[in-house]
Amino acid sequence: NGWRFVGVLYIGDAYGRSFATDMAQQSAQVNVETVLAEFAWDAGSGDPAALAPAVAQLKHPDGTPVRILVFVGFDDHLATVASALRAAGVAGPEGHTILTDAVSLRTIETFAGEDARW
Repeated sequence: NGWRFVGVLYIGDAYGRSFATDMAQQSAQVNVETVLAEFAWDAGSGDPAALAPAVAQLKHPDGTPVRILVFVGFDDHLATVASALRAAGVAGPEGHTILTDAVSLRTIETFAGEDARW
């Protein structure tokens, strides 16, 4: 598939940490490097600047933002996370963002109507 470096932005709870840990372990088995960035529960539900420290970690070793991103969070985080990622140049039109099952289809459809590409 050509993907060799993936960023994982995850909620700092049992669900997020477990998913991120498993993702890193499974990715390593197929020679895909992962960078993990944890955000606090309340940081994802308001000001995109609160996510800046986590989003800043989502970079390749050469300092460029990741283009493949897995988001592990919930519906109420999606709009704020998307704003923070856009501001940092992470994923974006030339990248891919993968959402986990904790984000509902209704939220994805609503959000995609406003801005289908992060």
